Amino acid sequence: MRIKLLKDCRIHVWGGLGSQLFGISLALDLLEHFPKKQYTIIFHSSGLTRRSLDFELQQAPFKTSYVDDYKESNTVNNISFTPKSLINLLVKNLLRTTGFLSEANDQLEFNNIKNWTSTYRGHYSYRQITTINTCKMIELLESNKLYFYSKNVGLEKIVSVHYRLGDLVALKRSSLVDPARLKSLMKSLSEQKVRPEFYLFSDNAQMAYSLLRDKKSSFNLRTLELDAWNTLGKLSFSRVFIGTNSKISIWAAIFRSRLNIGDLTYLPIELKDQVQRNLDSYPRIMFY
Repeated sequence: MRIKLLKDCRIHVWGGLGSQLFGISLALDLLEHFPKKQYTIIFHSSGLTRRSLDFELQQAPFKTSYVDDYKESNTVNNISFTPKSLINLLVKNLLRTTGFLSEANDQLEFNNIKNWTSTYRGHYSYRQITTINTCKMIELLESNKLYFYSKNVGLEKIVSVHYRLGDLVALKRSSLVDPARLKSLMKSLSEQKVRPEFYLFSDNAQMAYSLLRDKKSSFNLRTLELDAWNTLGKLSFSRVFIGTNSKISIWAAIFRSRLNIGDLTYLPIELKDQVQRNLDSYPRIMFY
């Protein structure tokens, strides 16, 4: 029996700028594979912390909407199962099995999307991000005045450090990169013949600076507090980039690799698996 093509599809996204970019990347790839379909990206504020939309897209080949559904009880320790939640789980599993729902988190799940798939609920962050997809994203964002190239010039001597703290500190997550690892890498880079300038970007700049800078440090460190999009631009165009466990760091690495920007990129070894999924080759990415 032939199943009718469902034209109206929804892509649900939870999280900050990094997650939002993965949602946009998915939408652009879906439009390439299913050009007759119409897609709406629904950005949610819910999660472990309240998330806002980091940009507005007035011109796009898909629709967007923002749903403020954050609740203070949305934490790991407050998850409870009720009859309603169990029914929702069963329905979700049925829709996933029949192909009406896809998580599309990795390339295998993306390749298994059906003509009748109409709902996407996942993080989408383990898919391969191609050069064509990356260029389409930048073109789309720049057409909506989210300038990428023109606002990030003169960074050829900069070593940018992105140290994500935020909810990783509040939740005491093991994925928080030990500052000793970062300081060791920064010390090594500072001993080069031409001493670089280190610029620190963080969602908690004061705490990040106190963790990385002390009287014994042999390098100079400056902090810059920018919004997420402008932070991503600076990380992408700096000569050397040091990232941590963050989707912003992942996107900076993707942009630098796909658009051939900057020199070396350093990422924590914990992100190697994801990099291998996002990029088919990464000769200028080092892991610490």
